Amino acid sequence: MPATPAATSRIHESLDSALARKRVVLWYDPNGEWASEFADYQPAAAEKLRVERNEFSVKVAISRAPLDQRFLLYLPCAKPPEPDNWLLDPPCVRKEVRLV
Repeated sequence: MPATPAATSRIHESLDSALARKRVVLWYDPNGEWASEFADYQPAAAEKLRVERNEFSVKVAISRAPLDQRFLLYLPCAKPPEPDNWLLDPPCVRKEVRLV
């Protein structure tokens, strides 16, 4: 079910705010219900990446990028346990976005 325009606006504002504070923002979407909002979102100064069986290449891309480069990572899955999450180490300082 698509989000209402007001909900989409709130989502974009939340993402903009998170990206202003953090270099890497993780957007977990276990049911894939927010994929269209991710596709439609155009951040002013961040790169959007979809993480789906490419965690290592995403981690390499982030580690090679300039330190002022921001990233929004969309993960169409549930948040994995921390020991199994490739993205949760110091070089990938991050912020999670939770849409409820």
